[in-house]
Amino acid sequence: MYGSPAFDKLRLNDKFHMEFETRVRARTSGRPTFADDEDGETWSANGEIEGGRGELLARSEINVACEVVAPFHLVPRRALEKTCSAVLNGLIKLLLPTFVAQLRDDFGIWATHPEARKARVEKAEREYGKT
Repeated sequence: MYGSPAFDKLRLNDKFHMEFETRVRARTSGRPTFADDEDGETWSANGEIEGGRGELLARSEINVACEVVAPFHLVPRRALEKTCSAVLNGLIKLLLPTFVAQLRDDFGIWATHPEARKARVEKAEREYGKT
């Protein structure tokens, strides 16, 4: 995180750790259901899917650990947790649909254009070597 000199002086980056995980599942008319996650999380994969159509489902989880520094130590911990949770949940609700839409659009291009698949293979080979 970056901010004003006063914000930077708090050295929050040294006191902050965040883990972010996003899981994406796809349903099609040929594969309308899938198993729940191994960790017991269930997915709302209900309803009919028209032939030739599909649906992407996504779930994100954020875990944050941070040291509470002055002047924030004056705020009750529960109030800090609720405020931070509200902000992060708002960000997920804003960003996750955009991510899934971009993933859908990218896949649509990849699935229907052989030249797009070839370009992706060439880029991967340049960056990671041939497999």
